[in-house]
Amino acid sequence: LKRFIAESVACRNPFEKYGEEDLEYCRWSNLFRELPDLGLDVARAAAKKSNVFPWDDARISEYMEEELDLNRLWEEQILKRRNLEEIEEDARGGCIRSIIELDHINHDK
Repeated sequence: LKRFIAESVACRNPFEKYGEEDLEYCRWSNLFRELPDLGLDVARAAAKKSNVFPWDDARISEYMEEELDLNRLWEEQILKRRNLEEIEEDARGGCIRSIIELDHINHDK
């Protein structure tokens, strides 16, 4: 996200677009004084000239990160505490937590 923001700002060329006397120029200057790392990231991004906007679909893969499989992680977490047989037994006994956990474990089976 940080890289996407820097490249989005860089493609708008705020310091080339506005003159030093312009209020918008002052706003960008103040922002980069407050957030010097952002200013550096924008400068680096500006050095990489691109003919495609950062938000263009052709570049989306550059900003994507691998998503965690929350279903798998939750199932692993459930089964760390108790085994499947215990969960099934408790679910038959009416334990709401076990019913929900069992539904989750069996959701795609």
